[in-house]
Amino acid sequence: MFSSLREFDDGAYRLANADVDAAVRAGSFVSGLQHYLLHGYAESRPGMPEEMDVAFATWTSDGESGAWPPAPFRRRVHGDEDLENFRWLGRRITIDLLVALARHELLHAVARPTLDFGVGCGRLARWWGALGGGALTGTDIDPETSGWCAEQLGQRGTFSVNPYWPPASIGANSFGLIIAISVFTHLPEDMEMAWIAELTRIAEPGGILALTSHGIDLQADPQVGDEFVYSQAGGAEGLPDFYRTSFHTTARLRDSWGEHLDIIAVLPRAVNGHQDLVLARKQ
Repeated sequence: MFSSLREFDDGAYRLANADVDAAVRAGSFVSGLQHYLLHGYAESRPGMPEEMDVAFATWTSDGESGAWPPAPFRRRVHGDEDLENFRWLGRRITIDLLVALARHELLHAVARPTLDFGVGCGRLARWWGALGGGALTGTDIDPETSGWCAEQLGQRGTFSVNPYWPPASIGANSFGLIIAISVFTHLPEDMEMAWIAELTRIAEPGGILALTSHGIDLQADPQVGDEFVYSQAGGAEGLPDFYRTSFHTTARLRDSWGEHLDIIAVLPRAVNGHQDLVLARKQ
């Protein structure tokens, strides 16, 4: 599917759909591609080559196939047990990542060996593994959810447990693309920076990292001058006590993560309209 995405003619799609063009100009969508993947395909919109429709239909069917995780795992990873929400959000996150990579001319990274760091119970991995791109590896601190992935999603990738703290049992320069969704939104500062350094180590030279964070504005009561906040409240059933909620300013991400990585872009609320997306490259 990713080869079709590289050939997507955003201008032609928007020209054939005046309402989409207006919505993109108004900021409701970041591109015609995002509209097509989220809505246009289901609406049989004009302006799309048949081969892309076929590719997208195949990807959707492949992503929907196979077992879905049990309710307790969905609640642990997703925050609730609703299966339709779990299915929809996994697909939406995948689409948001693809759109961001396409906008920054980074879709080539999808063909490289890919690490889903913090795989959980495969909310993203089942969709990413259906893309037909590079080999997928998923790791997580949770042995139950990563074990479920190994048993039920083994045809989509390989899955294992990683330790709370680095190092991971992964060789240096192993992955051309590293994805971490809802990981650096939950860690204390020292653990966060330890894992940023570790993911840099295991990325290929020139490899791409797509990592999410919570913007500082998502705090219930943001304080002037805060650049990083780690909430002492909350926690998640079935996960260790350190797994709470953290918030970052864009400047703080660029300064601290930029010590290890070349920051390509920080995209506010680019993942499901909520989490910020940091695109970075190994120096």
